[in-house]
Amino acid sequence: MRKILLLTLVAILFPLSSNAAWRGTFSNGVGNAHGRALSSYGTMFVTCSLSNRSYSITIDGYKGKLLDRVDDADQSIALELGSKVFQVRIHYFEPDKSWVLTGQLSPVFGEALQDAPSITIYNKNHMKVQAFETAGIEQAIQSIRGGCRI
Repeated sequence: MRKILLLTLVAILFPLSSNAAWRGTFSNGVGNAHGRALSSYGTMFVTCSLSNRSYSITIDGYKGKLLDRVDDADQSIALELGSKVFQVRIHYFEPDKSWVLTGQLSPVFGEALQDAPSITIYNKNHMKVQAFETAGIEQAIQSIRGGCRI
């Protein structure tokens, strides 16, 4: 599973910064964009892949208590990007201390990323888990979308 996580990394968001500086790259069929988190600790990876022309996410290093930490179990979350909300399921891997999307997000997710001021994660109880600023993400997303042909 580690190999899958490494192959699907795209948008890296670091904790406790409201000034995101995004960069986008594309190589070996995987797009990568880098930015910073708005609040709390943790890293979010947003992935676009040329092979399936869709997006994925991974949440890594989250230290809060609003996501379940049951190894090899799924849970529902909502990703709010401005006026758009994406209901998804994530799977927790204890050895990596990471939650990985089960499935894929459509190209609409990439479009919403470019327009939203932040990505806000809500848990299954509709409690705000964390928000990630998307300021400056437009160029990075355009770069990886072009590479992934989305």
